[in-house]
Amino acid sequence: MGGDVHLQETSTVKDRQEIGVLRITIHPKYDGVSYNFAILERKAAPLLFTEALVYSDVDCASVPFEVHEQTMFCAGIKEGGLQTIGLVIMGGDINKDRRSSRSRQEIDVARITTHERFSMSMLSYDYSILELVQPVIESKNFRPIALARTRPYPGTKCQVAGWGLLSEHSHQGSPLLMYANIYITDFEECSTMPMYIDNETMVCAGVPSGGVDSCTGDSGGPLICDNKLAGIVSFGIGCARKGTYGVYSDVASGLKWILRHSGRRGLRKLKSNANTEINMKGTMEISLKFAAALNMFHHYSLR
Repeated sequence: MGGDVHLQETSTVKDRQEIGVLRITIHPKYDGVSYNFAILERKAAPLLFTEALVYSDVDCASVPFEVHEQTMFCAGIKEGGLQTIGLVIMGGDINKDRRSSRSRQEIDVARITTHERFSMSMLSYDYSILELVQPVIESKNFRPIALARTRPYPGTKCQVAGWGLLSEHSHQGSPLLMYANIYITDFEECSTMPMYIDNETMVCAGVPSGGVDSCTGDSGGPLICDNKLAGIVSFGIGCARKGTYGVYSDVASGLKWILRHSGRRGLRKLKSNANTEINMKGTMEISLKFAAALNMFHHYSLR
């Protein structure tokens, strides 16, 4: 965000711009203190907004694979980028604002790889891989999740989790990790919404009567079906409105790309609770973040 003195508050400043980050390059010698800067490449595009959520509190051990990105910005640099003092992911704790668990871990991000076919206008291939500077220490509150190899069937009960807004008109995300039960929707029903939806790379989920959904601030978060990561929060219309559904990047359709880009070095085998074997990079948490997640305003809106 730039062109406005307000960081989180809703503003009427006409010059305000909120632009998604396409790629982050961190200095290869960065050690947590030295060379403490990075370059953010952005892709100019119209602002994409909203979606909403009715959540319940969640115990950290229930969603041990959820992470939160913490970003601080300073100074502009040239036309194509922005300088930052660091990007950190946090996991193992349900409170994103303050430490509430001894299992909390905060780890610097070394590299972000965004799908080369990602489209800001269409929001297709809407996921990235974050490479961490050190491995995650696995615990009951922080561990990987298996990747879904097939798309969940319509009607499948799934869970979505995040620290996003709790209502359409909220201006601040939840400090506590929240979750909600939603259901996979068939493409015919989802395609009635007035937006572009690619059946090959996206999956819809929600509740027909409304009232339960994912929200602004949740993008990049997990859609969990049968204890596997089946989708990644991407976009939607409004906030848990009746007859609308959230749209998620389909993990199964991007599985080959994910494994190819997360398994080049330091491969190890991890087993999920479902005994599904997956390949993961030794320095990677299984966090596939929305390519524009850093600006925290990431949902499609027709308003």
